[in-house]
Amino acid sequence: MPRLRRTLAVTAAAAAATAGGLIAGTPAQAATSVHCTATSSTAFNTVNIFPNFSASLSACDFADAGAPYHFTIDVATSHVVSGGTYVTYGLTSTCSSATALITGTLFAASCLSP
Repeated sequence: MPRLRRTLAVTAAAAAATAGGLIAGTPAQAATSVHCTATSSTAFNTVNIFPNFSASLSACDFADAGAPYHFTIDVATSHVVSGGTYVTYGLTSTCSSATALITGTLFAASCLSP
């Protein structure tokens, strides 16, 4: 019987330590990494010329694992309303949202690029 009590005590202590670690620990944040061969964007000014963008789903390897969304884009084109078209090669951008539309388009919003 003493061995059973000791086993139960060790098991209870391990369970408490595990539960405490789960409660006190920082939860892992989901993230999605996406590669696109080409995207298109519309911007209102040249402060952030890639505030959002869209791409054909067939041009991206999008599998939604949650925000934030980290994009690597081979060729990114932005049409600025105040004038000009900008093309950037090898753009990296982080967006707070991304949605695959039923039209076969991927739309990303609230994006920041270094």
